[in-house]
Parts: sequence; C-alpha cells; structure tokens
Amino acid sequence: NNKLEKRKNNTKEIEILEKEAIVINKELAGKEIIDIETLLKEIKEKEQELRLMSNTILEINKKLSEFETKKKYSQNTKEKVSKIDQCPICLQKVTKGHKQSIHEKEQKLIDELEKDIKLHQEQEINAKKKGEELNKQQEILRKKQTEIKVLLLKKESIKEKENKKKALNLQQQRIKEEIGKISI
Repeated sequence: NNKLEKRKNNTKEIEILEKEAIVINKELAGKEIIDIETLLKEIKEKEQELRLMSNTILEINKKLSEFETKKKYSQNTKEKVSKIDQCPICLQKVTKGHKQSIHEKEQKLIDELEKDIKLHQEQEINAKKKGEELNKQQEILRKKQTEIKVLLLKKESIKEKENKKKALNLQQQRIKEEIGKISI
C-alpha cells in the first residue's frame, strides 16, 4: 500500500516536472544564447572606451580653462594699458601709438583664443555625446549579460528537472518490480 502511494506521488511529480520543463522550453524557444565570454569582452572594451572618452573630456576642459585664463589676462592687459599715461617701470609717457599696438596685439591674441575656445567647446560637446552613446551601449550589453545568465539558469533548471524525472522513473520501475514480486 505504501509503495502504491509512493508510485502515485511519483507519477504526479513527473507530470509536474514535465509541465514545468515545457513552460521553460517555450520561454527559451527562439532565444539565442551568445557566448558570455564574448559579451564580457565587449563590456570591458566599452569600459575602456568610456575611460578614454572621460580622459579626453578632462583634457579638453583643461585646455578650455587655460584658454579662458589667457583671454582674461589679455583683456586685463588691454584695459590696463588703455588707462595708463606713464609706464610704471621706466616712467616714460605711453603714446597713443604704443597703446594702439598693444591693444591690437592683445586683441589678435584674444581673437585666436576665442577661436580655440569655440573649437574646444564643440569638441567637448561631441565627446560628451560619444560618452553618453558609449554608456547606452554598455547598458545594453549589461542587460544582455543579465538575460543570458537568466537563460543559462533556466537551461540548468531544465536539466535538473530532467535528471529528477529520470530518477523518479527509475524509482517507479523499482517499485513496480517490488510490487510484482509481492504479488507472486
């Protein structure tokens, strides 16, 4: 009687395992499992590209700061020279012509610096866009990695269910043989 009950329970459990395996197989149908190592390599490459882009942005910002400082210095020089009438060092009179030549020289430098600033600001914008794009790509790769891990776990789950089903079938066979011996 106990063996018959065990056999009945095993049959129910086998049916449940088969149904669960069918559900998981349907979930896995049509989903490709790419090599996780290849994916990890791609993620590392994106991280490297992101670090590079981050360093590029830092360098651009450093240059922008440098240009802004030089521009302010030139503007201050222009302003100071326009206000003085006498050289503070040699005490000679500063002529309009001398003031004009310094003004022109500093203005030319300011114009060059403004071009450099504009160029580097554009480079910064492009570098930030590229960084954002790399972040998005990396996020997509991380999601894929998670999906693959889930798929691998589901595949493993199917194997476990199949192994348990085999063990239960063997147990069913032994119980059947034992019941057959008892009947004789």
